[in-house]
Amino acid sequence: MTETLEPAVLPHGSPLARLFAIAAESATVGEVEQRDAAELTAGHHLYTQYSDTLDRALEPEDWNGHPSVKTNRLEASAVAWLHGGLWLHHTLDISEAYGARDVLTLIVPCACGTGYVEYELEDEDDLIGVLTDLRRTGGHVWHESSGEECASVPDPHAQTTK
Repeated sequence: MTETLEPAVLPHGSPLARLFAIAAESATVGEVEQRDAAELTAGHHLYTQYSDTLDRALEPEDWNGHPSVKTNRLEASAVAWLHGGLWLHHTLDISEAYGARDVLTLIVPCACGTGYVEYELEDEDDLIGVLTDLRRTGGHVWHESSGEECASVPDPHAQTTK
């Protein structure tokens, strides 16, 4: 025989009733809160891991937060425009095995003008190495014109001609 459990009737204001209310609120975090949290998280990551470089170059208002996209399993993120076609993208990679991990990506335009190349940064030394290489090309990834297609990610906003 299958029994149907009835919801417990909780006294108003009981600790369990308050916990259920908190859980319901956290499940419905709005887009504004997600954007704000993404911007704050990005700024904190720069403060703790890139204090000698990116934290000195960017202001908190340089970040633009984006809400999560649950249908694609994308966490909330934040981007910062660095000018010259370069962007920073910060998000959290959440896995069962490792918990939450900050992921900071430098997005750099290809010299051919058709796309971008992404550099996932591990630390400040990694950033300095990438910037040293990019300084020689004016902030663009060198494009090999050996007849092969560009290895960059196409710019979805670029105009295509046929």
